[in-house]
Amino acid sequence: MTFLRSILSDHLPDNLHAEGDGVSASLLAVLSDDESLRLQAILSSDSSLARQFTRTLVGSAYVLESCCRNPDLLFHWLLTDVPYAALSAARI
Repeated sequence: MTFLRSILSDHLPDNLHAEGDGVSASLLAVLSDDESLRLQAILSSDSSLARQFTRTLVGSAYVLESCCRNPDLLFHWLLTDVPYAALSAARI
């Protein structure tokens, strides 16, 4: 089992493991070895971020496809505070 598949399965209910496997396969097909190691380090160090990552990529084909087309977008998303930023009326 790959690290990504393991992380995804840790944050998904059993009935969504097939979707998690698809996300894992899609990402690993486009990431270089260095990018895969970087992703593993990021997700392994922060379980809240790993949970958000899992929910977002399994729940949004658009976000998954965008990250697969442009892995830099994935790392930008993971390395900023954007996933945790509260939405204010000005940002909506």
